[in-house]
Amino acid sequence: MILETELGSTTIKMFGSLMIVLGMILVLFYLARKLKLRSGFRSAAIPEMRLVETLNLAPKRGLALVEFSGQWLIVGIGAENVSLIAKMDRPQTEEGGDRFDRRRRLFRDSCRRQDS
Repeated sequence: MILETELGSTTIKMFGSLMIVLGMILVLFYLARKLKLRSGFRSAAIPEMRLVETLNLAPKRGLALVEFSGQWLIVGIGAENVSLIAKMDRPQTEEGGDRFDRRRRLFRDSCRRQDS
């Protein structure tokens, strides 16, 4: 009888401790997202890299336009590799119009220039 009450008491203590630890993890996760700690580890010396546009050519094959440190990189993406196709300075865009349409138009024009 004493063994059963000790086992029940130990189980309740263990479950309570688990709930406290899980609660602390959730609070820390919430605070990390709120304070955006994930991006806080970036170094100021590392230039920003941004995916501008992608173009799928076939299953598991495509092109990507990546902006990196003021330059545009056209990258070929295959099933098992990634290769640099072209590197160019970022073109200046005209004002007005939808920025995504301008990106697509510039990407398409850049690809056509590389073909010729």
